[in-house]
Amino acid sequence: MDIAIAVDGPRPLIDLKQLPPTFRDVHISKDQMASLLGIAIERLHPSLPLEVVSTGLSHLVTPVVHIEALRELKPKNEALASLNRALGVDTIPVVAFDGLPAAVMARSRDLCPGIGNAEEPASGTTNGALACYMARHGLRNASSPIGRAEQGVEMGRPSLIESELLFDAHGSVTGVSVRGQALLSLTGSLRLPPMSSPQARCDDQIAMS
Repeated sequence: MDIAIAVDGPRPLIDLKQLPPTFRDVHISKDQMASLLGIAIERLHPSLPLEVVSTGLSHLVTPVVHIEALRELKPKNEALASLNRALGVDTIPVVAFDGLPAAVMARSRDLCPGIGNAEEPASGTTNGALACYMARHGLRNASSPIGRAEQGVEMGRPSLIESELLFDAHGSVTGVSVRGQALLSLTGSLRLPPMSSPQARCDDQIAMS
């Protein structure tokens, strides 16, 4: 992956170029997925599949019928973390394509308990994978190579991420990039205890043997 940073104004613009997508089917029922997300099965999209998409990291894309379903989520984080590990995926983006502003193509909640974070307000690799999922299932094509997606709205930390796809003559995605403005959200410092000298550690090991 390549990262470019452009500073023009108070917030830098980050551009992340990703790998061409790979796709993988999963053997998990929508009943089970709805239960893990704490929503009725009718809230899951009736025709779009659950599918693992990777443009660097792996994401289990889970489509729902409307943005209202995103507000209703009550994720079972421990069970979702176990599912992530079992499927070998990094995050579970729950995504809606209906009920959005005209300039936005999708809104997601990116659930990440498998990597130690319940939810992310803005995710570059997730949105790259999501853009490729949309292209694979007829929601984007060469006539709409650039699109915008919302994330973090339900967390009270809204973000807007732009993705751009490159297509070959057959309509397959050959290039993926995402971009968005960066915002500093946390600073801090880390203090480590002093380490003994190498000779002291060696003497300790000799004394213990």
